[in-house]
This record gives sequence, C-alpha cells and structure tokens, in this order.
Amino acid sequence: MVDSSKELGGPMLLRGIVFSALLLCVMAGAARAESFRCPDSELFVEIGDTMAQVQAKCGPPTAQQNIKGGKRGGIAFVQWLYDFGPAYFTRLLLFERGYLIRIDDDGYGGQR
Repeated sequence: MVDSSKELGGPMLLRGIVFSALLLCVMAGAARAESFRCPDSELFVEIGDTMAQVQAKCGPPTAQQNIKGGKRGGIAFVQWLYDFGPAYFTRLLLFERGYLIRIDDDGYGGQR
C-alpha cells in the first residue's frame, strides 16, 4: 500500500496550488481603498467624507463627471478624478448624495 500523503502532487500540493491561485486573484482585484493621503496636504480622505471635506483636504478634482440614474434620470452619483502626478496613483472617488462611498486606484498619474 502506498502512502498518498508523501506523494509528489498529492492532495496537499493541490490545496496549495488552489490557495495560491485564489490569493493571486484577490490581490489582482485589490484596487479598491478605504482611504488615501493627499500628497500636498498630507491629510487623509476616507469613505464617508463629504464632497466639501474632500475638496478641503485635496483641492479641486482634476476631472468631474455626473452619473445619471434612477427612474427620473437625475444625478445619482458624482465621480471625481484626482491626478497627483506620475509619482502617485490617480484616485477615482464616487460620491452618493454628497458622501464618499468608493475609492479606486487607477494606475500612476500623468504630468502635473
């Protein structure tokens, strides 16, 4: 009788491969953040901040977009982009009813 726990490629190896693959998938999608620091002011922006608070901490956004939604086609969300230059990640901020609900990293910024 052969002890399968000592075989190369046994159940433990398979579990390790599956776990590693899942970990890589999770890490690849980790572009969402709960907070970030504005480089110029050194102040932190966090989920739940108001639009006024974010602008006081980071200044005006580089770009802004209103996203329509709902049955009446009114503005449902506001998205801001902050590009702090090539040494920092750009930040995509999503606001609902004036409150920050999502922060995404979007790669390194451009020239300031």
